[in-house]
Amino acid sequence: MLEIKEAIRLEADGELTFLAYSHHFQDPNDALIFRYDNAPHYPSVESFPHHKHTALDSVEESAKPTIQQAIQEALDA
Repeated sequence: MLEIKEAIRLEADGELTFLAYSHHFQDPNDALIFRYDNAPHYPSVESFPHHKHTALDSVEESAKPTIQQAIQEALDA
């Protein structure tokens, strides 16, 4: 299952402001494969607040992936 959540604000000038996101991918047994998000709970990660959770129960620095990149990573997994 790939669940994609993004909170985006459309500014008056037409620009988009990305407020929060989570791209969560898990296997049929509900085991995490990856999740990208910007919840501010890992301040020691270089890319704070952006980070990636992995199947190995670790947290890595990461930029915010696009929706297309998250879908491609899920397809490649």
